[in-house]
Amino acid sequence: MDLYRYATNATRGAFHYVREVAGGMLFALCGRNADGMTPLAAAVRHTECRRCADARAHHGLMNEVAAERAAAVEAAATPAGPALYRPAGTRRRSAGHYRRPGTTSSYCGRTVEAAPAAPQSVTGVCQPCAKAEQRDRVAAEQVAADRSIDGPTLAERAGVRYALVGTGRRVHYSGNDDTLCGREVSRYTDGTDTRHPELCARCITAAEERAYARALAADSPLAAAALDLAETVEQADAEQAAEQPLVIIPCGSTKLDHAAPAADLYVGSYHRACARAAAALTANGGTVLILSALHGLVPLDRVLDPYEMRMGDKGSVTPDVLREQARALGVDTAANVTILAGLSYATPALAVWPHADAPLVGLPGMGHHMRALAQIADGEQDPAANADPDLYAPRGLGNLVTGHLLDPRTGRAYCGTELAGRNGAAVLLCAACRRHSVGVPAAVEREQHLDAAEAAAADQFEQAAHIADAVEHAEQVEAGVATVGEAVTLYDAHLAAALVDDELRHAAALVTEAEATEGTWRGEWIGDTPADETLFVAAPAVEQGALFDGRATATAPEPVVVRVSFDDDTLARIKAKADADRAAYRAETDDRIAAEHRTYGAPVPAAVQARIDARTTEQAAAPVAEPVDFRDVAEGDVVTFLTANNGYGDDGHPFMRTGTVRTKTDDTVVVDCTSNRLGATARLTRRAWADRSVCRIEQAPARPVLEGKIVTHNGTTKGSAPKHSTDPDARAALDALAALRLAEVTDHTDIAAQPGDLDHAPAAWGFLVEPRGHGRVALYWIEAGRYVRPDGEPFAVELEIGAERLRKAGWKIEAGTRRCVMAWRPE
Repeated sequence: MDLYRYATNATRGAFHYVREVAGGMLFALCGRNADGMTPLAAAVRHTECRRCADARAHHGLMNEVAAERAAAVEAAATPAGPALYRPAGTRRRSAGHYRRPGTTSSYCGRTVEAAPAAPQSVTGVCQPCAKAEQRDRVAAEQVAADRSIDGPTLAERAGVRYALVGTGRRVHYSGNDDTLCGREVSRYTDGTDTRHPELCARCITAAEERAYARALAADSPLAAAALDLAETVEQADAEQAAEQPLVIIPCGSTKLDHAAPAADLYVGSYHRACARAAAALTANGGTVLILSALHGLVPLDRVLDPYEMRMGDKGSVTPDVLREQARALGVDTAANVTILAGLSYATPALAVWPHADAPLVGLPGMGHHMRALAQIADGEQDPAANADPDLYAPRGLGNLVTGHLLDPRTGRAYCGTELAGRNGAAVLLCAACRRHSVGVPAAVEREQHLDAAEAAAADQFEQAAHIADAVEHAEQVEAGVATVGEAVTLYDAHLAAALVDDELRHAAALVTEAEATEGTWRGEWIGDTPADETLFVAAPAVEQGALFDGRATATAPEPVVVRVSFDDDTLARIKAKADADRAAYRAETDDRIAAEHRTYGAPVPAAVQARIDARTTEQAAAPVAEPVDFRDVAEGDVVTFLTANNGYGDDGHPFMRTGTVRTKTDDTVVVDCTSNRLGATARLTRRAWADRSVCRIEQAPARPVLEGKIVTHNGTTKGSAPKHSTDPDARAALDALAALRLAEVTDHTDIAAQPGDLDHAPAAWGFLVEPRGHGRVALYWIEAGRYVRPDGEPFAVELEIGAERLRKAGWKIEAGTRRCVMAWRPE
């Protein structure tokens, strides 16, 4: 091999061993292009390039190995074949083995004799040795071919062509329309040049494997058939073999004021960060789609007009619409899907691709989102790192931040929660599941066996104890029983009779209690309100026992007068409600006592029956309740409706409630009930109107029309209620939030009210400041008039943005609050 010394600097530095390749181009053995180097007659102050020196030594060694292999190939072409060796110490005829060059061991691991075996002393060729020798020989030939100057190039031996991808500087190998590293070919070329001086490392590795397979196939018909099949499949399924990623990013609230392509329309910092991370994930190919709350899945080049819509608002896209759009775009079956969005946008997307990775779901605030997006854009984080396929979601919910572990013994989570399916978006593990699951999987089978044995032993002991009790009872009553079975039958009858006696005694106790409370003060209204606004007179010196046994003090001090500031209307309403609650409780108690007496055949007490008869007569004389349609009911109507008490400790049986309609919307009616057994108010919906059997008892009178009367109110303000508009703390906080959206509210706006309530303001949207005194304020984010999401969770991202603005203005933020931000005004 002719090698020349070349150096970049003629007087100093390192020199390289350069060889001439086909086409007259010069390359150093270390891989550098030698076109810009200067030939050296002798090394003056130069040092030898270490990589070139290693390649030179390796080149000479490989030439020796190639010569040895060539001799072996030539010998294999003769009838005698390559040299065979017998295992050391073998005296009889056996199979011959190929010796690994430079060792005393065969390819199959046996120690062989130093001299080749005579043809008559071997019975055949060891098959493992034959296959291993063939692979080793082909590998040596490939190494020699790589180092050979006049031999075929790697591209020729692998059967590939040189190709370029886009404007890149690397040259790739291509066997079809794609490169061996999986990229799409832009054009083909003749090899490296000054503009494209390097070869793709991944393509080189794939080409070496391809060349080795082709060379091995030349010596084996089976390998040749496998190679032909592999190349056929690669040619037919080249596009399907490359798994292209699909990245979904959310839209943004900050947009241009004119129509533009979707990639340019959204100009917010959060959307731009998501777009940069998506571009990094699809640098080697893939698709990026924007999830718009109004338009759904949008390609980057689609032109959109500015709009105002958030995910979850009325009119926003639904998962069904997203599925249809994904099917139309041909991405509904994508396997490699990444969703770079928060929970509100990731939830509908995960309904389309449940297997997708959602690395941002579960991160606590905007700062964590931006940090994770920056790491993905820089290649420092794998989007699928948070996914845990062993975490499950609760039944009825999906893709929550916290996942649960499945207990194989019960089919539920270790914490007892009913499970639905796997939760690919979970980033946290339930603490109870983590505690209970430690060591459980390894002991499940043993614990199940012990539990079954313990249960069987308990049953057996219970049966034996029951038989022993039955025999003892037969002996005590001197019953003439002949067998154990007759004793058990007699004992069971005795237990049944004792149970009946206990029930009768319980019924008698109820009768005694009813008679004891008859005519007493229990449940009655004590005292009345005097006309001079005195609620009651408290006499602390009088013993309470005087109500029963007459033990009263001889003299009592002057009574203490307790006064209240209720007006007459308010006090009358409170008394009326108390009367109604007392009457309802008395009626319910009377009905229960009468039912228990009838169950056990006892007569109903006369006083109880008299109250029941009086109530029945009063109800018969009451106005007749007539069914009323949802459209005909009006505010002020008195209605009855069916409900059921499904609370703790109740039986869930339906009963009728009565109340007055307070407010009515298009879909909901709010009723103020006369009894607060299940709450002071009830909500009736249009959809369940027929099931509640709503009837109207009394219709509200027509409202009089007042002409010429001017109604005024204190108006609305942005960012705080009108009554707080002049508060210095509230004004200072609003100055810090001046660039953000502020909610427009009145003094009557209730941010905790449910939709349909009287003080609910669905148009309120933005930040709201409430002063708490002494320089302290509470900051809320309001959407659709409420300060929490429909699922009860706070608006964490928006609150983090508001807290950051206050923090930059010098405010001190309190820790530990979730649904609002508590801040202190700077000194």
